[in-house]
Amino acid sequence: PAANILIADEKNFNSDKRETFLVKMATNDYDAVIITHSAFGLINVSPETYEEFVTQRIDELVEFIREKKAEEGKKAKVAQLENSIANLRDKIKAKYDESLKNKTLTFEELGVDMLFVDEAQQFKNLMFQTGMQGVAGLGNPAGSDRSLDMAIKLDRLQIRIKFVHQRHPR
Repeated sequence: PAANILIADEKNFNSDKRETFLVKMATNDYDAVIITHSAFGLINVSPETYEEFVTQRIDELVEFIREKKAEEGKKAKVAQLENSIANLRDKIKAKYDESLKNKTLTFEELGVDMLFVDEAQQFKNLMFQTGMQGVAGLGNPAGSDRSLDMAIKLDRLQIRIKFVHQRHPR
């Protein structure tokens, strides 16, 4: 009952008040911050974090293509995978362009220690690698932007937790 909880609603997380809310979130010692899925998506990671994460996925795709070509030679169907790489590079550029316009605090600067997600199915469809094309029920290997955003934030959170545990072992 005495928990210090901050709640983002339509009144305090609209575009005019978002920066104030994020500063309040970062500078106070809240036990919990409750925000909607859509508001969570409006909290950006830094362009450098985004680029690092997406570049790792690009490197994995390049390696996958190299292996596929080595296995199948000229018969390898990799056009879709190469398109995925181009799309990911475009996303990196778009993230930098967006960051020039949007000067709010980033997810990394908020000091998040833990994340509980209600209705996590809204963040499904993370990108994946496959050489199969046109297979019914396989899904979209490019994934969704929402799932990519969640994956990047969870990756940052895991790195932060590992760093804290290394500095303060039990």
